[in-house]
Amino acid sequence: RSGLYEAPLQRLVEDGRAYRCFMTDAELLEQRSVAEQRGMPFVLNSPWAAASNAAVQEMLDKGAPYTWRFRVPRDRQIHLRDMILGEVTWSGSDVGGDFVIVRSNGMPLYNFSVVADDAAMRITHVFRAQEHLMNTPKQLLLYEALGLPVPTFGHMPLILAPDRSKLSKRYGAVAVGDYQQQGYLPEALVNYLALLGWNDGTNKEIFSLGDLVASFDMERMSKVAAIFDREKFNWVNGQHIKLLAQEEAVELIGAELVRDGVVKEASGEFV
Repeated sequence: RSGLYEAPLQRLVEDGRAYRCFMTDAELLEQRSVAEQRGMPFVLNSPWAAASNAAVQEMLDKGAPYTWRFRVPRDRQIHLRDMILGEVTWSGSDVGGDFVIVRSNGMPLYNFSVVADDAAMRITHVFRAQEHLMNTPKQLLLYEALGLPVPTFGHMPLILAPDRSKLSKRYGAVAVGDYQQQGYLPEALVNYLALLGWNDGTNKEIFSLGDLVASFDMERMSKVAAIFDREKFNWVNGQHIKLLAQEEAVELIGAELVRDGVVKEASGEFV
């Protein structure tokens, strides 16, 4: 897949938007340390951003390792109309200065590769967690520099544990199949997850899949994180169980009895 990134990298280089950077780890650490000592955010200042061709060629002749950095315009604002968060604005300095797009081993970094990948796949909408918002200004700059159409972005709130920490297995971050084995209905799982960060503007809490499709609107998405409440999940599941037709309920119960080894076959009047 490396060939997918060669053309966009070459375009950035030809347009003067990317350059070779020979900074060492020690030099980067020194700049970070100075910023910390001054209590300022770290903004990279690479001497190679304005290096002469002769200086670059001298390093290449020495076989010095280098990365490719994207040249960030410092004196401009970066704007995003997010489907959930609304207007979001960054300054050029918010991204930390010129950032690496290709490592010294030739591997593209995430922000560069995801732009190339999404453009190649003609992605029109990107919905992801709000923790990815920090990557967005870099990606917007890359889309612009490459002359690519910018997808519509929507950064959704996270689902947190009851103590407002990141969700873990202790509170519910398990595989979907685990919930099925615990007796949760697929309809209940979809219903409950839909309610975490969204509502239809009414007090309605139980939705069929068809209801959700008909009612869902991104404008009703919450901007704040949701809390995973197992008791509420149990209640939603119970409501969906009550809505099951008798034949469907019997079939599901029979399948559970067979799976647990209570009976060998889920058929007959006793089941």
